[in-house]
Amino acid sequence: MSHEYCVELVPIFNHLPKESMALISKVAQHRTYKKDDYLFRADESGEALYIVHSGEVRLFHLTHEGDEQLLHVLYPGDFTGEWSLFNTVQNDETFAQVIMDSEICVIPVDKFQEMLLDYPQVALKLLEEMSRRLSQSQEQTIHIANRPIAKRLAWYLTSEIGPDRSTAKVHLPLSRKDLATYLGTTPESITRAFKQLEERGLIDQLSSDVIVVPVVDELRIYI
Repeated sequence: MSHEYCVELVPIFNHLPKESMALISKVAQHRTYKKDDYLFRADESGEALYIVHSGEVRLFHLTHEGDEQLLHVLYPGDFTGEWSLFNTVQNDETFAQVIMDSEICVIPVDKFQEMLLDYPQVALKLLEEMSRRLSQSQEQTIHIANRPIAKRLAWYLTSEIGPDRSTAKVHLPLSRKDLATYLGTTPESITRAFKQLEERGLIDQLSSDVIVVPVVDELRIYI
């Protein structure tokens, strides 16, 4: 795996000159994780910025009842661990688990803090990304709270579709179980919600993980 290519995937770095990205790449460590491995667990000290080069990683919390609450799924170019840059206390809530065999670029927190001093524009990009994630989290809360499951599912499907699409084929990145925890419900309720949307003519289920949305605007209106 090319560390330089890994850095190029990330929006907070890919605006930099090639020479700068090459310098950053030199401090990145390459690690390979197998399916179900953890990048980190709750109560472990934050040590690094983790960049997904290939594969997928899910971030989740555990509720007081011990149930998993999915927060986000990371794809190539996404990163996690940014909280460790500003907080030296332990991460007491978040787990990061590999969904499939993955290659991860790891930048130790002390090295990344040095980069923020050398490249102030990276700090600005990082703040932009953290702001975007906060907005996304707030939007998720709004669409999940007190809404019927079918409308939650419709919102999720539209979030997986680009803004200018009139029709779309959605390849679901989550299992039905993970999708259920993400939307705050049960797998059985998710199955019923898919059926409701299909009966309304808003979607076609080609398989358990491939959904066709014939008219995207109609699905958005339904939300």
